[in-house]
Amino acid sequence: MLFSRKNTPLVELNIRLTPRAKKNQILGWCGDVLRVSVMAPPVQGKANSALIFFLAEVMECKVAEIAIIRGHHSRDKTLSVPEDGLQHLPPRAQTML
Repeated sequence: MLFSRKNTPLVELNIRLTPRAKKNQILGWCGDVLRVSVMAPPVQGKANSALIFFLAEVMECKVAEIAIIRGHHSRDKTLSVPEDGLQHLPPRAQTML
């Protein structure tokens, strides 16, 4: 398990990102992957930055506590996020069909 500088436990979160959407939103869970859409285009890391800022707002944590581990140039990403921020995400029971 990873820890942040404040000794807060960090967990890995799998994301499927949809850039150039109409609005920033969490679409729900598809298996163990959280589907997220952002308005920013996938150019020069703008969609990645928008994703991090949006998740920090939703999870009520600092931007510096969220980091992309894998998938910098892919729609499928693995992020490191604070464990206590997961409570602000929709429950996994709300899966997409």
